[in-house]
Amino acid sequence: MRSATFTYDNENPSTTVAYPTNYSNFSGVKTLVTLSGALSDNCSGVSQVNVRIFEKGTGDYFNGSSFAAGVSDLAASIYSSSWTYIDTDLITEWAHGTYYIYAWAQDTASNTEALEPATTIYYDTVLPLSDVGYPGNGTSIATEPTITGTAADADTGVNKVEISLRRDRSPYSSTPGAEDYAWNGSTWTSWGSDIWIQASGTTAWSFSIPISSWVYGGHYWVKSMATDNGGNIESLLGMGISLLWQNQLITYLYLLHQILRRSARNGYGGSQRH
Repeated sequence: MRSATFTYDNENPSTTVAYPTNYSNFSGVKTLVTLSGALSDNCSGVSQVNVRIFEKGTGDYFNGSSFAAGVSDLAASIYSSSWTYIDTDLITEWAHGTYYIYAWAQDTASNTEALEPATTIYYDTVLPLSDVGYPGNGTSIATEPTITGTAADADTGVNKVEISLRRDRSPYSSTPGAEDYAWNGSTWTSWGSDIWIQASGTTAWSFSIPISSWVYGGHYWVKSMATDNGGNIESLLGMGISLLWQNQLITYLYLLHQILRRSARNGYGGSQRH
C-alpha cells in the first residue's frame, strides 16, 4: 500500500510595495533603480512575485530594458518574507511624468494575488527657479535688511531655498577673489567657495544676518538657489555687479544680487515624455 501527503491551499498570497513609497518624487539626482516590498503566504509558500511599471503619459510599460507598448511583467527576486526588483536600465529610461508600480505574488498552489492599487511616483526632470526680490539689484540701503524672494517649481514643488552671501573687497569684481569673505551662518570667513545657508520658507523665503555683521560701505553679492522635492537643483545663468561709497554717519549696504535662474526644461532622465 502506498500513501501520499498533500497540502490544500485555496488562499491567495499577498505582497506590498515598501519602496518607493506612494506619491514619492524622484529625478536624475535622486533616481530609482530598486523596488522592494514584503510578501506572505499562510500555507504553501510564494513561488514568484511579478512587478509592472506603467508610464501614465505614454501608456507604455517597462520591459526590462525600455518603456514600450504592451503589458510587461517583470520577475522579482523573492526571499522568505520580502522581494526586490533591481534594474539599472531604469536610470536612463525614466522620463518626466507620473508612473504606477504594481506588484503581485503567486504561491506554489498557483493561487494568484489580485492586482492591488498601484504605488504612484513622480519623476521630475524640470529644474526649480528662485528670485531675489529685496533688496533690488544695485540698491543702497541704510537699515538692517531682510533679504526676501520667491521660488517656484511647477511639478514636485520647492523643497528648500539656500542663500550664498559674499562680501566683496577691493579689487571689486563679479568673480570671487581670495580677498573676499563668505557668510557661514554666524560670521564672515575667508573666501573659498560659496557657502549655502538655508533660508526660511520655500515659495516665499527670507534670510537675514545680525546688523552688526554688515560692514559700512560694504559691497555684497547675494545669490539664491532652489531645490525641488525631486532633488533637482537650480543652476546659475549669470551675474550682475555694482559698487557703492556712502556717508560714514550711518551703515550703508550695497547689495548686489544675482538671481540664480535655471532652465525651466533642462533636466535629467533622458528624453522628456508627457
